[in-house]
Amino acid sequence: MKTSTQKWIYGLGAAAISGGSSSVVSGLTSMGIAPDKFNMNSTSGMIHLFAMMLANFAISGFLGTMLYLKQSPLPPEDSNNNPPKP
Repeated sequence: MKTSTQKWIYGLGAAAISGGSSSVVSGLTSMGIAPDKFNMNSTSGMIHLFAMMLANFAISGFLGTMLYLKQSPLPPEDSNNNPPKP
């Protein structure tokens, strides 16, 4: 069983990854909206596409992390780590 702190850190990482995963979707849709700039046919198109996906990943991942921290700002106290009573 994971401690509450480990669960909190796991949730924090999951929030960052799930928020950042939207960058893949935005990258694919950008090819349909502006195929002349974002495409996989030319080197400059791929650079623009991956730069936009990286920026979207950073921003969406940051927002996902901040929303998780708003919901759960600190890890809950672990009830299993209480000192033994004499």
